Amino acid sequence: MRTLRLSMDEDPRLATKQFLGDPRFWLNHQADWYESVIMTKKHVTTEMKWVDWEYLRRMTSPVSEVVEAIHARCVEMDLADIMAFQCDWNEEVVAQFYATLWVDTINHVIH
Repeated sequence: MRTLRLSMDEDPRLATKQFLGDPRFWLNHQADWYESVIMTKKHVTTEMKWVDWEYLRRMTSPVSEVVEAIHARCVEMDLADIMAFQCDWNEEVVAQFYATLWVDTINHVIH
C-alpha cells in the first residue's frame, strides 16, 4: 500500500482523475488528507494568517536576528510580499489548498 507522503509527492497532473463524491477533489489522497488530517484540527489556520514582518522585527534579540535571516531568505525566494498579504482568509479555502498542494521535489516548485 502506498503512503500518503508518496502520493503527495506524485505529479497529480499524471494521475487518473475520478469523482469521489466531493467535487473539490479528484484524487483519493486529497480527499483523505482533507477529511482525516486538516479538518480534524480545532483551528485549520493559525491565528496569524499572514506574516507581520514589522511586529516580528520588534521582538527582542536573538528572535529578531532569526526573523531578519528568514525575511532575507523570503525576499530572495520572492515570497516576502505574498506572506505578508493581508485579507480575510476563508479557512475552508485554505484547507482545500493544503489538501491539493503538490510539491515537485525535483524542480523545487510548489503547485
